[in-house]
Formats: sequence, C-alpha cells, structure tokens
Amino acid sequence: TYSGEKESFTDVPVSVTTSVVLQEETSEVSSELSQLLSSVSSMETLEASSGATSSQSVSSQITSSKNPSSAISSKPTSSQATSSQANSSSQPVKQPSPEKNLTEIVTYTKQPTYSSVQKEIKALAKKYPDVISVSSIGKSVQKRDLTLVKLGSGEKSACIIGGIHAREGITVSYVMRCIEEFCIAYESESGKFAGYNIKTLLTKYTLYIVPLSNPDGLEIVGGRAEPEVSVAYRNGATIADYKGNANGVNLNKNFPFEWKKIMNTVTQPDFEGYKGPSAGSEPETKALMKLCKENDFMWMTSIHVRGDCLYWSDEINKSVGASSTIADTLQSQCDFYKCPTSVDVNGYGGGFENWFRYTFKRPGLCLELVPLTTDITPLDNSNHKYFSTTVRWDITKKALPIIMTKGYID
Repeated sequence: TYSGEKESFTDVPVSVTTSVVLQEETSEVSSELSQLLSSVSSMETLEASSGATSSQSVSSQITSSKNPSSAISSKPTSSQATSSQANSSSQPVKQPSPEKNLTEIVTYTKQPTYSSVQKEIKALAKKYPDVISVSSIGKSVQKRDLTLVKLGSGEKSACIIGGIHAREGITVSYVMRCIEEFCIAYESESGKFAGYNIKTLLTKYTLYIVPLSNPDGLEIVGGRAEPEVSVAYRNGATIADYKGNANGVNLNKNFPFEWKKIMNTVTQPDFEGYKGPSAGSEPETKALMKLCKENDFMWMTSIHVRGDCLYWSDEINKSVGASSTIADTLQSQCDFYKCPTSVDVNGYGGGFENWFRYTFKRPGLCLELVPLTTDITPLDNSNHKYFSTTVRWDITKKALPIIMTKGYID
C-alpha cells in the first residue's frame, strides 16, 4: 500500500495519517501503486495508464488533481534520497527540536483557526498600515469572511491564495508568515528578504492575498464546525482527509473550466471528490472568480501541500505569459519539480489556476510545498511544530519573490 498522501497526486486518500488501503479497482490501482513505489515506469507510461479509464473512481486514486503521477516517478528529490539513506542506515535518526516561532504576530508553529487568522490579519494591518489594507471578498457557505489582504502599493497586481482545501492548514500558515516577513523586510533598511528586494517589489506590485479561501473547511477539520450536508467517506477515509467546503464540494474542482468533461463518479457531497452540483456553484468559488475579474492580475498562485512540485500548464493552456520561465526558476532555485503539461481532464478540470490561465491568458500556478516523504497531520500540531522542516522554509520562502520577479512585465 502506498502510504504517502499528496494533494495533487490523488483525490482518494492514501495518507500516512489514515493508512488507507484502496478497495476500488484493486488490480489496476495496485499495479499503478507498485509502479510508483519502484519508480521504474516512465512518466509517459504512468500518464497513459492514469488517463486510460473514464472512471473517476480509478483515475482519482492514481492521478493528481492536475494529472501527474509523473511528478512522483521522475523526481528523485533530495528529501526522498535523504529519507532513503536514513531508512537504510543503522544509525538512529535524531529528531529536531520543536521550532521557535520567529515572527511577532503570526504564530506559524501552531495550527491556524479561522479566529486566529482573522486576529493576526487585523494585528498586521494595525502594525503595517503603510503597506497593508484589509477587506472581504465575500462569505463562505457558513457566512465566514473570505478575508483579503492587499499588500503593497504598486500599479501591477497579482493574486495569491492559501487553504483552498480544508486539510491544508499548513498552507495558510505559510502564506501568513510570508505576509509578515514581507512587511518586516519592507520596513527594514535593506528592504530585502531571502535575497530579494521586497521593498522594491512591493512598490511595483499590489498583492491580493486570500490566506484562507476555505474557512469552513478548516474549521470542520479542526472539529470546530460541521458540514451543512451529509458527506460520504470512501475507502476508509476520515476527517483527516477532508478537502471540501461546508457543502462537501472540492473547490478546486468547481471552477467553470472543462467542468462538464470531468468523468466523476462522485455525484454527492464528499470528503474530497465532489465537483459540485454545477460549475462555479459555491460561494467561495464565485468570490474568487469575481476577485479575478475585477482586477487585472498579472498572475495567480494557489498554495497547496504535497509533492514539492509546480503545476503550471495543461493541454488547453500549454504555456501562457511567463509561466515556463517562472517554473524553470522555481525548479532551479527552490527544488520544485516542474510538472509536465497536464493531460487528464479528470485532474485539471475545474481547477482554479486552470480556469485563470484559460480566462486571462496569464500564468496560473499551483505550488505544492511539502515533500512526499513528509507526513501530513491535520489533526495534530506535528507539522507546525516543525514548520520550517515541513514546508522546506529555507528554500520555499523564495518562491513568491521569484514569481514576483519573473512574472513582472513593464
């Protein structure tokens, strides 16, 4: 059984936290998982195999939400190599000490809640009024604010979101830490962060940031709220695998891009696989679409959890604007694997970044922070306790400055 869980690798949980054994289509899935584990099959073979079936019950188990089983087989990451060496060594592996929180306002070493994020955003706006303004782009199903942080004063604009999937609270913390670190750099004498002049970038850009784009989902996973509907859990999944909003809809399958072509056997509210009753049906989806249509964004980036890779292209929008240049730079400087063009509509259909690329002909990026070798534990504080290790902060902190730099057009 493949025990790694990657947001963009599968829509049926195979998480280390739940140790799920897939039951559907056992022979086909087992074959695919064996190929992944051995890493001996080619990227093309895996893509062809994952796209060979029209049943979402199979394809969602072996393909990514953006199609790339290839991202797993063809990237022997440094983190994976290190893990392999550690497992084969007779020497005990020393566990790192719990991390000390280095920022004054954003507590990234603890799991976020809707309340904590709201409180921290208000505190940041109060401390950095020259560079931050706060508003709401709408309400969630359960009437929580979809809070927008506008960061910077530049004429050019771009969109960044976190937490579109309920179980991915670590992405919310990542985005919030970036906001505070950027503010600190902006007011510093050098203006620099991670080797980039943030002060200069934030005089060119205004970043429209929604740190928590699925607040109901975060609260549901945290046990502070319940879905509005009865939600199906398949193949031994638990609340730790929950991706949806309060209506049991996976928001990253709900955007009106190739939505009707998604061959999805999940036709009711579900922990992760339901694309919704219609394209763009959810209030969170509508709010993000409205935000993009009302602003001339140069690019958008959605922060996700698993795979230390970047989705930047699909077969309908193969390359737009500076997409390929951005992806190449993130691969070389942050060790993000540049995924091949996604070719399975069951994976890329309904995606936010895919809809953005198609609608505006500009870069829409999905950035996966966490290596496959890292356990994702949304029900406890383990990931946040070792935040920098979990998200590879030493290198991934450069990601947004890189996108800002490479995506800028005079």
